[in-house]
Amino acid sequence: MFQPSQVALAALDAVSKQRRCQQMFFAFLQSRYGSKPDELAFLSRTIEQVQQLLQATIKVDKETATAIDKKLLVCRNPAYDPESDYYKEMQAKEDKKFLDD
Repeated sequence: MFQPSQVALAALDAVSKQRRCQQMFFAFLQSRYGSKPDELAFLSRTIEQVQQLLQATIKVDKETATAIDKKLLVCRNPAYDPESDYYKEMQAKEDKKFLDD
């Protein structure tokens, strides 16, 4: 879909509009892409597309949200999930190591 850097630029553009410092944001883009008008035009279109996507509201029913949550559960790294057995085991090892020193 969109690269994180493109989403970040779209967010900066949105904030610059809210804070009325859009000229500063445009100056940044000009300094970075001024010599590459094709890239600047592409980036401007991409920023607009990202902003349109971010402004769109998607209503999700509970069943769909639950299905998405189950998929995300599989993607989580158990080393950083305090509810996982692996995390608890690693935490116990850290605690034991700390107490032994």
